[in-house]
Amino acid sequence: MSVFIGPLNGAGNTVQTNVVVGQTVVQNNTFSAGQVVRFDPASDEFVLAQADTAEDSEWVGMVYQATGTSFTLIINGWIDLSTSGLSFLPGNCYYLSDTVPGALQPLEPNSPSLSAPVFISITPTAGIIRNHRVVQPTPSTAQYQSPTIDVVGGIGYGVSVITASQTLNNGATTWLVDATLGPVTVTLPSSVTGIREVFNIKKIDATNNVVTIATTGSDLLDGEPSLSLWIQNQGYTIQAVSSYSAWVTLNKPQYGKFQVLVTGLNFNTTIDQAINIPIRSYIVRRVTVKNASVSLTTAAGGIYTGASKTGQALVDAGQTYSTLITSAYYKDLTLDAALAYSILTAQQVFLSLTAAQGSAATADVIIDGDVVLY
Repeated sequence: MSVFIGPLNGAGNTVQTNVVVGQTVVQNNTFSAGQVVRFDPASDEFVLAQADTAEDSEWVGMVYQATGTSFTLIINGWIDLSTSGLSFLPGNCYYLSDTVPGALQPLEPNSPSLSAPVFISITPTAGIIRNHRVVQPTPSTAQYQSPTIDVVGGIGYGVSVITASQTLNNGATTWLVDATLGPVTVTLPSSVTGIREVFNIKKIDATNNVVTIATTGSDLLDGEPSLSLWIQNQGYTIQAVSSYSAWVTLNKPQYGKFQVLVTGLNFNTTIDQAINIPIRSYIVRRVTVKNASVSLTTAAGGIYTGASKTGQALVDAGQTYSTLITSAYYKDLTLDAALAYSILTAQQVFLSLTAAQGSAATADVIIDGDVVLY
């Protein structure tokens, strides 16, 4: 392509027909580091680019540094803006602003066709200028390749820890949710305005409080209006697909086995104790009790899909635990006969003893099974 370089004061313009990485230009206008500029044939000057009209959006490069009317223009490739005072979210694409001349914004402007991605941030202060005008091979003589980025070292992502419900924003990529104080709902922004947005969402507390990932408006998440996180360290990576008005999970397994472990359940009470199973439908294959704090000579009772011994029994009311005489022993419980053909959908089941131990006693419960649908 042709790139205009040199003094642009109405005379002495030169044309260079290869890719220019950086060139110092002297002219009448003044700019600041990080601003995006275009060449204006009418004034024979560089001016600030803006995605408000097709002409104004024809940007050619980004200002690396400037002194008075002299500035260095980076047309394509790496640029370090650590002296500019600007800050970027690593991993995001930035487009020409449709409201502020020379500025960038993390989402596509109101008229997306006016601006292709200008800048891909690698660190908070540096990244890659992606100039789609720099190389234009013809189909008959060249093969097209998708752009790639090789990163030496790590990429930092913004992290936020929250304890209450809120709508997510691009202030962070990774959201760690602590539901210790009660259930938390994290709401995804619109998939249309969150173009290519990626969130990592993880429940970090050990309580039974659910973390709900909810969508906005008519958006769906893997075909559902919401997903739930029930157990500690469960989480999903989620990306917006604006063309389908939807969000998708990128790391949710579609089949296989599951295991739920709950430690320290109280075997000296007949009050219901919830066990979370974060799966939409499943088959229970085994229930195991282990690590008893004392010999469970008296405790008896089962596990049910409903509170107060209702719903489908996983383990019946007559189950005893007397063989658990030390913490080194385990016991596979007798499953209710209906589990041989039942697919369960309850995301909570309840240990509900009919007889308490009579003194302080705890043990761990493990539920193993097959996933039908996550």
